[in-house]
Amino acid sequence: MAEQYVSAFAIDPADLAAATAGNPPELHEIGRAILPGRGWHKLAKALRHWGLPGVAALWKHPYQAPWAEHLVGNDPWPFPMHAPAGALDGLAAELEAFDTGRIYEEYQHLPDGDDDVEEAAWLVGEKLPQWVAAAREQGRDLYLTRDGFK
Repeated sequence: MAEQYVSAFAIDPADLAAATAGNPPELHEIGRAILPGRGWHKLAKALRHWGLPGVAALWKHPYQAPWAEHLVGNDPWPFPMHAPAGALDGLAAELEAFDTGRIYEEYQHLPDGDDDVEEAAWLVGEKLPQWVAAAREQGRDLYLTRDGFK
């Protein structure tokens, strides 16, 4: 079965600023998720439709990691995502205000329709809020990677 793996890390902003090619920052793992099926890389459109523009931007735009020259361009894989510590309050507010019932009601916006409803609700309602909260509590940036099958 095809799957995508999402790994979440907290990064000290000072370590990130000092990172260069071959000198990555220390990554503090704060969580993981396995999303069954394909198409999770297309989730940003649904997130935007549901009124989560900050989360959609995080999910859609690849982070140009200064330490990973192989993760450059418009569609690197694994796909790196980054939210600076200063943006986490806004992401947390978006996620807290979101009613995951909309995912069930408006599942047609998901890349694979109603096949992904439970996983999307779990990701948006549980995992992303947990990861944002963990990075905020540590005063660090949030760094995510998506890997596996597109």
